[in-house]
Amino acid sequence: MRQNPTAVEYAAVHLDQAATDADGENGVTKRWLEDYLQLRYDLPDLYTEWRQRDAGLFGKTELDTRAIGVRVLRQEPWECLIA
Repeated sequence: MRQNPTAVEYAAVHLDQAATDADGENGVTKRWLEDYLQLRYDLPDLYTEWRQRDAGLFGKTELDTRAIGVRVLRQEPWECLIA
C-alpha cells in the first residue's frame, strides 16, 4: 500500500485467480481499506475539528505539516487494547 498525490494504491493477495477476479468486480478489498483507513474524511477538516475539541493538545503545534497522512483507524476495540 502506498499513497501518491491523487490516490491510494494497494495490492491484495488472494487464494486463486477466481478470488482475484471476484474482488476486482465487487471491490471488497477497496471498500474495506476505505472504511478501515476512513479515507472518506478530509484531513484538513479533521485538523480543524481536533483543534476545536482540544485546543490545548492540537492547538500547540501546526498539524498540517507535522501530521501529514495521519489517519484515525477503525480498529476493533480488542485490536486497540493489545496493540
